[in-house]
Amino acid sequence: MIAMADHMDGHQSLSMMRHVAHHMIAHVDMLTDADREIGDGDHGVGMRRAFEAVLEALRDHEGSSPAEVFKAS
Repeated sequence: MIAMADHMDGHQSLSMMRHVAHHMIAHVDMLTDADREIGDGDHGVGMRRAFEAVLEALRDHEGSSPAEVFKAS
């Protein structure tokens, strides 16, 4: 859990981005179902691909600054 602070360090930023990516990937079916109601039902698939790419981009960013983490993702 990220502590409340004026800013996050690189480790917290990396942890947050990875958590969000894993959560979005885990909920691909929910995103797809919601998109079927108003669109063509491909939103979940697109989001999964995007967040898989985020995880890959962040693979070697241990010790990076928050700016480097957000630029990479």
